[in-house]
Amino acid sequence: MNFELGQVETNLTSATKETPWSQIEFDENDWDSAAGIEHLNRLDAEYNKLELEFLRRITSNDE
Repeated sequence: MNFELGQVETNLTSATKETPWSQIEFDENDWDSAAGIEHLNRLDAEYNKLELEFLRRITSNDE
């Protein structure tokens, strides 16, 4: 599938800010669990007004 994506101007994200290591906290949650991915996919589909199956198709690694 080929999709044309638009671009918008935006501010830099917080990921561009330097943070001292002493202020870093590590998150031990498994954000890539099957249940977690399914939950986020459902939220994304709802937010973007897409059918869940369509979202799965366009985000899968299958050719």
